[in-house]
Amino acid sequence: MRSISKAILFCGFGALASVQLLAEGSTSSADNKESLGTNPYQDSNLGSGSFTLPNPKGIDELTKIKSEFLRSVVLRRMLANTDVQGVMRLFDQAKKVTHPNLRSRLQKTLVQKLTTLDPQQSLNIALDVPTLNRSRLVEAVFIEWFISDLDEAVKTASSLDYSERLVALKTLVQIRDDLPSSELQKFADDLGHGGRFRGLVEELTERSACIDPRSSWNALSEDPWLDSTQKFVFLDIARAWIDADGRQALFEIADSIQNHATRVDLIERLIDEIAETDPEEAFWYAKNLYGQTDGSVFYDAVREWAKSDPRAALEAVSQLDSHMQRLKLQYTIATSWARNDPRDFLTQNLDKFSTTARSAARSYAIDQIAKISPEEAKVYLSEIPQSEIESVAVRIATRLSDTDVQEAIDWIKTDANVIQHQQRLFRVVLDELLEEDLEAAMQFAQDHSTDTTEDGLEFKVLRYIVNGNEIEQALEFLPRMQEGHGKFAAHMDVALNLIVNKDIDRALELGDRVDSEHRRYFFSAVLESWAHYDPQGMYEALDDLSDKGLRLQAAQALRYNNKSLSEEQIQYVESLL
Repeated sequence: MRSISKAILFCGFGALASVQLLAEGSTSSADNKESLGTNPYQDSNLGSGSFTLPNPKGIDELTKIKSEFLRSVVLRRMLANTDVQGVMRLFDQAKKVTHPNLRSRLQKTLVQKLTTLDPQQSLNIALDVPTLNRSRLVEAVFIEWFISDLDEAVKTASSLDYSERLVALKTLVQIRDDLPSSELQKFADDLGHGGRFRGLVEELTERSACIDPRSSWNALSEDPWLDSTQKFVFLDIARAWIDADGRQALFEIADSIQNHATRVDLIERLIDEIAETDPEEAFWYAKNLYGQTDGSVFYDAVREWAKSDPRAALEAVSQLDSHMQRLKLQYTIATSWARNDPRDFLTQNLDKFSTTARSAARSYAIDQIAKISPEEAKVYLSEIPQSEIESVAVRIATRLSDTDVQEAIDWIKTDANVIQHQQRLFRVVLDELLEEDLEAAMQFAQDHSTDTTEDGLEFKVLRYIVNGNEIEQALEFLPRMQEGHGKFAAHMDVALNLIVNKDIDRALELGDRVDSEHRRYFFSAVLESWAHYDPQGMYEALDDLSDKGLRLQAAQALRYNNKSLSEEQIQYVESLL
C-alpha cells in the first residue's frame, strides 16, 4: 500500500538495529562467559546497585567484566587521564580481543579518546585497521574532530580516499546539524561529495521523522535549498506525522507549505491514500482543504466513493459551491459508476448528470456490457439519443469484430439503428481485417466503400500497407482502387516511400499512372522529396532524365536543396534553369 511510508520503514530499521545491538551484546556476554569463566568483578549485589567499581590494569582484564554498561564505564574511567602513548598501548591490546564485535566497540572508544589528544594520530590508527571495521573508526574520529576543530578536520578529510571522504560527510551532516545548510554544502563540496549533500540531509531527516515528525517537517521546510526534488521526503514525513497524530495533521501540514503547487501536489497525494480505504472521509478532507488547493484533490476520493456508493457521492458533490467543480465531479461519478455497475447505472434517472457526463457514461456502460454480451448491448441502441448512437455503435462493432468479423458486418448492414453510420462502422471492421488478412481487407474495402477520397476504405488499406513498408503489396493493390482523389493520394504515398528507399525509377514510373490533371503536382512532390533525401544522387541523375520538363522540375527542386552540392554543381543546376 502507498500509505506505508519510508519514514515508518526507517523506524523499523531503527528497531531492527536496536535488536541487533542487543543481540550483539548478548552474544559477546555469552562468549565471554564461555571462554573466561566466572567474572571476578561481578558483585553478588550488583543488581541492587551495591558494588565495587573494578580497576583493571589492561584490556585483557577489562574484557572479563560481564556487564556491557559496566565495562564501558570502567574503560572511560581508565581513559580519563591517559595520554597518547597510553591510549595507543591499550589500542594494541584491543587488537588481540578475539570477539570481533567487542573488539570493534573497544577500539571505537579508544579512537574517540585519542582524537581528543591527537586527532591526526587517531585518524592514522583508524585508517590502519582492516577495511571491514575501518569506516566505524573513521566515523568515531570525525565525531570528535568536527566538534573540536571543524576547518582542520574538513581539510584533512578532503585528502582521504573516496569511501573515507563519504564517511566523513555523513558524520558531518549528523554531528553538525547546528550549522546552516549553505555552510554544510560548502564543506560537502570540499569533500568532493557536493552532489550527495541534499540526499544525506533528506535521509537523516526521514530517519528522525519516526521520533518527532513535526520537528522533522519544520526542519526540512526551513531549508533554503527546498525544491521540487524534495517532495517525496516531505511526503514520507507527512505520512509519519499523520500516523503519529492522526489525519487532522493534514490541516497543519497544508498551512505550513507556502508554495501553492507543492501544497496541492502533497495534499492531493495524501488524500488519495486516505481514499483507498475511506473515500468518504477523504472527500471531507478534500472539501475542507479545497480553499488551499484546487479541484484535483477531489478526484480520487470521488472516484473511489462512486465505486461503493455512487448515490452518496453524487449527493455530496451536489452540495459543493463551485458549479464548474460540481460538473467535473459529476462526470467522474457517472463514468466510475458506469464502469463498475453498468446495468445499475443505465436504470437510473440520469437527468441528475450533465449532458456530457450522461453521454460519456452511457457509452462506457454499454461498452462494459458489450464486452460480455454484444447482443444485450445492441438493445440499448433504441433507448439512447440519436446523437450518442454512433459512439456506442463503434464500441459494439469493436467488440463484435474481436470475436466474429462476419457477425459484425451482418449487424452493421441490417440493424436499422446504425444504417446511417455504416461507413464509420465499416472502418472498425476494416481495422480488424487489416491485422488478419490484407487481401480480405482490400476486398472488403472495394465491396463496401462509397468514398473515393482519402477518407475512403480503399485508401485506408493502402496507407496501412505503405506505413508497414509492404511496398510490393501496395503496388499490386494500386490498380484495383476506384478512380478518385484517394487513388491519387495512394500513388503519392507509395512513390514517396520508394524515394526514401532510393528506388527512384519505380517512383517516377508511377507518375505515368496518374491522370494528366494531377501529373505535374505528382512529379513536383516526388522530385522535392528526392532532392531532400538525396541531393547528390539527384544531381548525378539530372542528365539521365530524358524528359526536358522533368529535368527542369528536378533542377528547380535542387535549387532549394543544394547544401551538399559544390559551387560548380550549383552553377550547373542554375544553368539548366
